[in-house]
Amino acid sequence: MHRTLQRQLRKHGLGPEHAPSADAWAAFVREVARSYDGHDEHRYLLQRAMEISAEEMRALAQSLASKNALLELEIQEHARTAAKLRYAATYDSLTGLPSRRALLDELAQRISLGARYAVLFLDLDDFKVINDSLGHEVGDHVLRGVADRLREALAPLDSLAPYASRLGGDEFVVLLRTVSDERSVLRAVERIRDAFTRPVVAGQQSFALSASVGMLIGKPEYLDAHDVLRDADTAMYRAKVSGKGRCAVFNDYMHAENLDRMRLIQDLWHGIERREFVLAYQPVIDATNGRLAAFETLLRWKHPTRGMVQPDNFIEVAEHSGAIVDIGRQAIDSACAQLAGWTRLGVLGDSVRVSVNISKRQMSEDGILDHIFDACARHRLSPERLILEVTESTVMADLERVSAVLDTARAHGCLVYMDDFGTGLSSISTLHRMPFDTVKIDRSFVRHVSTDRAHAAVVQSIVTLAHNLGLTVVAEGVEHLGQLAQLQACDCDFVQGYLFSRPLPVEDVPDWVAASDSAFKLDSIRDAA
Repeated sequence: MHRTLQRQLRKHGLGPEHAPSADAWAAFVREVARSYDGHDEHRYLLQRAMEISAEEMRALAQSLASKNALLELEIQEHARTAAKLRYAATYDSLTGLPSRRALLDELAQRISLGARYAVLFLDLDDFKVINDSLGHEVGDHVLRGVADRLREALAPLDSLAPYASRLGGDEFVVLLRTVSDERSVLRAVERIRDAFTRPVVAGQQSFALSASVGMLIGKPEYLDAHDVLRDADTAMYRAKVSGKGRCAVFNDYMHAENLDRMRLIQDLWHGIERREFVLAYQPVIDATNGRLAAFETLLRWKHPTRGMVQPDNFIEVAEHSGAIVDIGRQAIDSACAQLAGWTRLGVLGDSVRVSVNISKRQMSEDGILDHIFDACARHRLSPERLILEVTESTVMADLERVSAVLDTARAHGCLVYMDDFGTGLSSISTLHRMPFDTVKIDRSFVRHVSTDRAHAAVVQSIVTLAHNLGLTVVAEGVEHLGQLAQLQACDCDFVQGYLFSRPLPVEDVPDWVAASDSAFKLDSIRDAA
């Protein structure tokens, strides 16, 4: 008999040693019944708990399955995003060509292997004109067409293992990964140049393009891919300045010249900080009465070691580097201050003006007019005393914007001159569209005006055209009496040149004004001629 049952029996007096009674047996049965009732209840509760747990587990399993599915989708999306990022890092989104980063990696591999390679650095000629005149959408079509043209040109050159990439803008680079000799590289250059002889089609338009090419043959001295691209870019720049569609091969002289250029740029910025840029003043004479009409300011650089540097030796670098903006601001401020000072001292009359040359880079700055008017206000100089001279190339770089800027300047009283008229291809077509007051005939036409009938006829035509448009004319580079007499015969309004004075340092202007006796005797000069 089970021990628990024995204990229950003894508890109720039902053991073998007791005489069982009906009440005892009834109590025992009730106890046993309660025990079974409790057991059933516990069993029921346990069964329900197990059922509930099973439901929860099924719900949890479903939730986990759903979350796993979402996680899988997220992982796939991340993988697609990573692939896009890898593509964006290594391929140009516009043309599909490898990017600069991919090119540098490929070039670094060539260098590390000691392979013989060549780099062709291409820059499209005058592409900015397409972008500015027709919009970036057309420009993008052209760039895609150029990429296709490169692929087509390089396809037959398997032996050179060509690798074409786009660096950005209108710059492309072709890496020839396997080079046997220089002649094979030149053949690749010719194929590329031939590819540009046919117009590139963009939408409904076709464009005749050319590219300036810088060529570099890899050498063991190159250890960094960036240095290779830098020198190939230097060769390309040399090709571009020598004319459109040219090719230049990099050499050590170019590298030395590039270092000189970098030092010159550093010196320019130092010169701005130390205010080393000064102005010389060349008189502009009224051709009808001999009186001083204006001074043209001409920039000079008073370099601490090179001495007085002429603008031809630094203006192009200043323009390219952006230093011309700060140099130009200093020049405008100096010209306004000097003219105002001379006027207050009685050196110059109120009618004498001063002209300042505004470069292409300056004209592209949004705050150019604010600076000009601020300089006039600070020095108490009327804007009517100021002449702004711009070249034809500056005008044609952005015709609409430049026209709006010059219109505003004239509305404030400034005069506007077109400098070097006749040296470009668009002068005549531009004249009637731009807000000019005066044109300046380039000295190349004035040089032979008294000895060559063709030059005299050209000058006469320019003067007549300008007068018909309500403009006045200044002739530059007048050096002898014969030129002056011919210009007067053509009814030229103003003249300037060595016949009257070389550009004067600022400290010499008062003495020159006093010595000129207020007017040149042009009639006697003309009669003597």
